[in-house]
Amino acid sequence: MPIFLCLLAIALWVAGGCISTSVKWYKPGASGANFSQDKDACERALLGSGDSGMPKQIYTFEGCMERKGWQQVPPSSQ
Repeated sequence: MPIFLCLLAIALWVAGGCISTSVKWYKPGASGANFSQDKDACERALLGSGDSGMPKQIYTFEGCMERKGWQQVPPSSQ
């Protein structure tokens, strides 16, 4: 019985990791192309490649997107 409970706990842990909690981004008046451009710039800056116009500081992807005017939309309101 304890082995079964251990296996069940592992299965639930693995299944929980597969649940998507993806967020969407919103910026008034922005298009899909605007999103892609800003997303790419934030990813380049985060990875330290290319000239993104962002200061070379440690920051988060979310913070970069917010500085560009994007807001996260919670999964419940999608």
